[in-house]
Amino acid sequence: MQMTLSFRPLFLWAKGNPPLQKGIDLAIILGSALFILWLGQFLINRFFEKRAKKAENGYFATIHSIFYSIFRIFVLFSALMDALRILGVNTSSILTAAGVGGIAIAFGAQKIIADIFTGITFLMNNELHLGDYVVLSGCEGTVVSMSLYRIRVQGYSGILYIIPNSSVEIISNYRKDPVFCDVTLALPNGFSLEKAKTLLEKVLDELYEKHSSLFLQKPSFMGIDAVNPFTYSYRINIRTLIGDSWSCQRMVREACLQALQKEGVFARLFDEPEALNMPTTSLRSIESRDHE
Repeated sequence: MQMTLSFRPLFLWAKGNPPLQKGIDLAIILGSALFILWLGQFLINRFFEKRAKKAENGYFATIHSIFYSIFRIFVLFSALMDALRILGVNTSSILTAAGVGGIAIAFGAQKIIADIFTGITFLMNNELHLGDYVVLSGCEGTVVSMSLYRIRVQGYSGILYIIPNSSVEIISNYRKDPVFCDVTLALPNGFSLEKAKTLLEKVLDELYEKHSSLFLQKPSFMGIDAVNPFTYSYRINIRTLIGDSWSCQRMVREACLQALQKEGVFARLFDEPEALNMPTTSLRSIESRDHE
């Protein structure tokens, strides 16, 4: 049983088989195939675009192009078979040879077959969508296209990674969910924690009011990460979307640095040795060692 679309009923009215009639039949096949492709593309686009707008993820956008590619191959293959029949070619033998040859080719194309089966698995399990921010095989970026055998990921710098489906073993998918991207500031021990909280919380409040569309919640003091004889690490918690994480981190660092510089925190670092909770002799010994 041949699973192909037949264009033969469109020209059953034509009888005889002169060369001119063959040309007319081939033209009818070509025109019918083009019309079906145009109509199919229109209907497929309409079907998936409506559902893609309603869905919160990119699942329908992901399978849209793949579904149309399969439809196009099916129509073109059916048109080719009908055209060969018009030209007097025995298509049954071609299909039989294609089946036998397909088995032989399968052994030599195991990598491609593995890519296709893995791509189908991605679609069925709803693991990847267009627009997701991912890390695949060490490549980090946004998924810009997917097919049954490869994935294209565009990195921050603009570089385009082309990754075979079968080479993907671990998927780190940020999707479009909120992420935490903390910022750590090194402050001198002489600058008290209470003063730091008072100063920086005011800065973070102003920053949140000004850029509330980027920050999903007000950046806040999370705790002290580390302490050494010179500084302590002041950690600020930030919650935003993955695409805005770097810009939010830069804004927090810049705003905090400006506030600390205005307060003169770093300018007094070596002007006031007691600010480091160290004796003057220890500080001088460090300075002299740095000059050696």
